[in-house]
Amino acid sequence: MIVLVNLGTKVVSDARKFISFQNVSNSEKEEWAERLICICGPSGSGKTSLCRRLLEKFPEKFGLLGCTVTSSRSKFDLKQNNYKIIGTNDFLYMIERNEFLHWYKTGSGYYGLEKSRIREAVSKNFRVLVTFRSKSADALKFALRNLLIIELRADLQTIESRIIRRNRIETKLIDKKVKIASIDLRKNNMYFKQWSSAINGNWYQLLNNIEEPPISESLVEMAHMIITEKD
Repeated sequence: MIVLVNLGTKVVSDARKFISFQNVSNSEKEEWAERLICICGPSGSGKTSLCRRLLEKFPEKFGLLGCTVTSSRSKFDLKQNNYKIIGTNDFLYMIERNEFLHWYKTGSGYYGLEKSRIREAVSKNFRVLVTFRSKSADALKFALRNLLIIELRADLQTIESRIIRRNRIETKLIDKKVKIASIDLRKNNMYFKQWSSAINGNWYQLLNNIEEPPISESLVEMAHMIITEKD
């Protein structure tokens, strides 16, 4: 289901502070805004599943751009999200050299979107998928105004069920992840209301409340339709 409103709530994300346009031309910003597609939502909303199905179903159309990260990840997670993992000192050095279009820090480590990796991704004949949570989706949209955002939403019970099946972690950590997901859903809705009032809003909300499989084929088709219409 697509939800569209026009409320124009003004929300400013702190994540916008961590944007660098150094050595990025206006023509590059325009190209990146046209070629990148940001899939956003809290942990357990189905971001990775949607990207995987789009890549499987339309391999000639899509590529996946992963973040550069410092937190430890499983080989499966690195492959699924196309992450590039480096040491914290190396990451901080890259920040000093303005090598990230956007970066941010979480409790588990640093995440960043490298300008060089963006250039490499858009040089190929693909629409490029990238996944983010709430603050960074808004920051990326702030940097690339015509960027298409597809936000996945789900109720907290469904999100909790997915997190439990995926992580098999202790109850305390599950409760923490669900709490963060609740915050992300609220923030994303505020960002959505803000951007949907703009002429180049391009922020869509899709409801993904089924538990198994983690993403429905109808939702994959809906996302593909949104992307195709923008083309």
